[in-house]
Amino acid sequence: MNTSKAFSSSRLVIKLLGEFTVFIDGQKLSNTAIKGRKARKLLKILAHQRKYQIVREHAIDILWPELKVKAASTQLYKAIYHIRQAFRKHNKGAEDWIKISENFLRIAPPGGLVTDLNLFQKFARTGLKDKKKTELESAASIYGGEFLPMERYAGWASFPREHFRQLYLDVLTYLAEVYEEQEEFSEAAEMLRYALDKEPTLEAAHQGLMRIFAKKGQSTRAFHQYNICKEILQEELGLALSPQTNKTLDDVQEGKFC
Repeated sequence: MNTSKAFSSSRLVIKLLGEFTVFIDGQKLSNTAIKGRKARKLLKILAHQRKYQIVREHAIDILWPELKVKAASTQLYKAIYHIRQAFRKHNKGAEDWIKISENFLRIAPPGGLVTDLNLFQKFARTGLKDKKKTELESAASIYGGEFLPMERYAGWASFPREHFRQLYLDVLTYLAEVYEEQEEFSEAAEMLRYALDKEPTLEAAHQGLMRIFAKKGQSTRAFHQYNICKEILQEELGLALSPQTNKTLDDVQEGKFC
């Protein structure tokens, strides 16, 4: 699947990784196009749900937990109205893309919705399962940042944010392994540095850098990386290094990677 083609061919594209953005027929909606903070939140919630739908009562519980049923339902319809109006300004038929029934809310544009989140997951799962370089590279390139950083303190966003962060780390470390196997050491090191930028305590990434430095004949850097890992784990987590990290050091000292 070509990622740029997938984004450009869809009538509705929503990006949730990094900056929240919405595109209709290739046109980006401004940050203020959708009136109302709760209306924008509702669209974000819908866009990351399976099949892009949610039970009405669940949406109400997330967004208006303090209101009684009638008042909350009124606010829900108001939020839907604001989303539809923003869509309609870019496409007259787009106001019908937000569907509401007795039990569900869903996004259903003609031809379907494309999100960076969905594409990221598809490429990541395929790449991790089969260790396919192109899919892993696509997944890494799509991940534009953490899931909805503007909703950092929203309870409904915390679990998916951590889930996708961990999946991204898996993509980076597996991709680094593929690069290392193909002796593309600079590319492998770059992926591992990205991973450590997200998670400094990730021992597998430190181990990978130690191996790569040793394979490049830079044993001193491998020893230095070992000490960095040791210091970070002790300071951040109060933990000792794993046996695997210590074994990697032993292998470097014995010249097994040369």
